[in-house]
Amino acid sequence: GLLQGFAGGDQGGAAGELAAESMDDLVVEYTALFLGPGPHLSPHESVHRSGGPDRGLLWGDATVEVKAFMEGAGLALPAETHLIPDHIAVEFQFLARLAEAECTSWGAGDRAQARHRLEWQDRFVQEHVAAWVPEFAQRVCEAARTDFWKAIARGTGDFVREMAAALPDLAREAEALAEVENSED
Repeated sequence: GLLQGFAGGDQGGAAGELAAESMDDLVVEYTALFLGPGPHLSPHESVHRSGGPDRGLLWGDATVEVKAFMEGAGLALPAETHLIPDHIAVEFQFLARLAEAECTSWGAGDRAQARHRLEWQDRFVQEHVAAWVPEFAQRVCEAARTDFWKAIARGTGDFVREMAAALPDLAREAEALAEVENSED
């Protein structure tokens, strides 16, 4: 399943690999994979998706789109955030905030707002996260030397693919629930 790559199982989970590989090795590889100096895999959507003269650069078209999407959802980045909006960690944090807002809406009985937040999640995953993270994760898996970073990359790619496949069904189920509720009124 989704968490098997992180927790153990046939693939050798990242948690188990941590014990086998030194923290120094993992930090050195993290730096080489994601920070440089030299060739590295930038964890920013714009580097992987922007075209034309912006190809491979930070603050490309995708960054602007992600920032506008977050602001449109009413969940813009705090001013003190030092990460660029299309950094993988920021995109995942944004999805978590949308999911929390959705959960709060369901708990408050505000089904319309809950459905709205679920639709935002689906759109963001389809238009942004799923459009680049699985390929990025594959590149990390191929470039990594340690089993730990390979397992993290593999698990991240699997998670995004599963989320992208599940969200449209969840959105349809929420819409069907709304239709049943409206017909009862």
